[in-house]
Amino acid sequence: MPKPVALRILEGNPGKRPIRARAAAPRGVVTCPEWLTVEARAEWRRLAPALTKAGLLTPLDRSAFATYCQSFARWKECQRVVQESGPLYLSATGRLLERPEVGMAQRFAKEVREIGADFGLSPASRGRLEVNQEEGCCSRCGMPLDLCGCS
Repeated sequence: MPKPVALRILEGNPGKRPIRARAAAPRGVVTCPEWLTVEARAEWRRLAPALTKAGLLTPLDRSAFATYCQSFARWKECQRVVQESGPLYLSATGRLLERPEVGMAQRFAKEVREIGADFGLSPASRGRLEVNQEEGCCSRCGMPLDLCGCS
């Protein structure tokens, strides 16, 4: 797994590979789409402020993040059905079968993991992302200016 830029700089960039600067992201308010379900909108409201502040959610990312939120809501609904009714059901022919919601939940969970990684929603993916740093930090490496080794 690649090291975060700030860690590479602290270590003196031992590999001497070029440190890439962040691409400029468009600024602006990112609004929640009206068509999201109630549960998906709740997930949007829970995560969007922090992702926007970190520079990980911009107007260009609206559709991808909406897809994440909708997949999360669908996963949650499938989990609710499985929790209430169990993972198996008795078919009309008397066979014990797995509920369709079990497989659906697995597919939605995979979507949530994959899309969520783009937004740094797991510890491993956060380590691979560059986020906006606080004021008083280098815009190139994210380190405090008094520790920054950038020229």
